[in-house]
Amino acid sequence: FGVLNPFQIWLLVVFISGIGFLGYVLMKFIGTEQGVGITGLLGGLVSSTATTLSFAGRSKTNAGLSTLLAQGILLASCVMFPRVLIEVAVVNPGLVKQVVAPLVAMLIAGVIGFYILWRRGRAEKKAEHGGVELSNPLRLKTAITFGLVFAFVLVAVEAANEYFGSAGVYLASILTGITDVDSITLSVSNLSLKGLLDERVAAIAIIVATIMNTITKAVMAMVLGTPRLRRLVSRAFGVVVLTGLISGAATFFL
Repeated sequence: FGVLNPFQIWLLVVFISGIGFLGYVLMKFIGTEQGVGITGLLGGLVSSTATTLSFAGRSKTNAGLSTLLAQGILLASCVMFPRVLIEVAVVNPGLVKQVVAPLVAMLIAGVIGFYILWRRGRAEKKAEHGGVELSNPLRLKTAITFGLVFAFVLVAVEAANEYFGSAGVYLASILTGITDVDSITLSVSNLSLKGLLDERVAAIAIIVATIMNTITKAVMAMVLGTPRLRRLVSRAFGVVVLTGLISGAATFFL
């Protein structure tokens, strides 16, 4: 489809790795003992999905920290929204105006949810807690894997758009959003910049991916976490998802 540019793909890999590396360095410098909240925030720079998996599993062995761990999960997930906005701004600044309202709305909903959990968590017993087990995000294997995923998504989205129209792109955003939002965000932003994908379709695909990724993390927390963590995270993420659906509908269809 003529959409692959190896040099551009590599630059995007470096960009994503740079964001991850920042979180990795800060986490190593500050130390996870500083708090679940800070660890969740920094862990979200690397991978909010990995942070969710780690914290949800941790709650099973430290049930008393369930509220604090839910805070960390929510913080890590909140980082996703400005991260996506930055990625769009770097690749296709003209697309920002179409995605900013839903992303900011979901961010605000997430921050409010975190604040509510923080108020509850102050009463919990303080305990020593570890952080998310993270490997160096600049490993060659990681960079190559992301490059391959990005290239695949780039071709898949263009193929879906070519053969199935906007419905195909939305399907691709749902499927990729289960595990990752960066690849679909960068792909559709790049395609819309080149004029190969309508900006409105690209913007909707990005919002759909962020909502799907949030749902996925909620499911992870519900499957792996304690009953208390499941309850707290599912409620908070439910509000975030509902906010995304309402703000997205208002932005794109009203």
